[in-house]
Amino acid sequence: MSNLYVEDGVVIIEFDADNFNIKIKDRDLDCMFESDDADRFKGEINKYLLKRNINFKDCKFHRRYRIYRNLIRSCNRCVLHKQCNSPVPADICLTPKAVIIGRSPGITDDRHNKVFYSLSNYGKILIKYLNILNINRQEVFIGNVVNCYSVSDKKLEKDNIYKCIRWKSLEFDLFFNPKFFFLLGKDALRLMMGESFPSIVDIYGSIYRSEFRGKEVYIIPLMHPGFLIHNKSWVKSTALILKYVKNNIWGV
Repeated sequence: MSNLYVEDGVVIIEFDADNFNIKIKDRDLDCMFESDDADRFKGEINKYLLKRNINFKDCKFHRRYRIYRNLIRSCNRCVLHKQCNSPVPADICLTPKAVIIGRSPGITDDRHNKVFYSLSNYGKILIKYLNILNINRQEVFIGNVVNCYSVSDKKLEKDNIYKCIRWKSLEFDLFFNPKFFFLLGKDALRLMMGESFPSIVDIYGSIYRSEFRGKEVYIIPLMHPGFLIHNKSWVKSTALILKYVKNNIWGV
């Protein structure tokens, strides 16, 4: 189904979209951020805010979101904060139609402190994803596994991931969870499905029906826009997945 080679120092994975099938499978989640450690972290945040006479749970959405953004921009829990201008908070609305999670902010996102900045190469491709679904970015949650830009494109260190994903549980407390989760790349996929989950290349075209916080959800693995820039043979299959979701399960 796919062939791998290197071109100008970039790993290219050729994909045969003509032999491509989309399947819905039932599968339990293994969320890395739903943990006792994340609960302790949220408890620490609430204690910190209560000392400043702020009851986070009782605040209305827009104030909670503003508090969250200020907190995350001052985060220094891992070494990545030394490589970026400041952590980039997720874009969150109260009732999103979908959740979109990427890997980490790009250099343009870091410069503008905006996740998947719409004028960046990644942001432009994300908008194409949303156009297929006939929604705009103001109607979705957009975040990353880690919130700091890294000067290295190498694999994210586990320690940095675990320190950063504590924020994810807090982020998901801010809004009503939608039915569709689009996970861009292997790091986002394993955030929801577990560290030992197969490579996204091996399961591409599989959509997972599961339950998250008491609600039926669909987990849709997609290639990260950065991957598609160098691997254009995957563009067609990615569009086919989005069209399948729109035409077959979006309104179910």
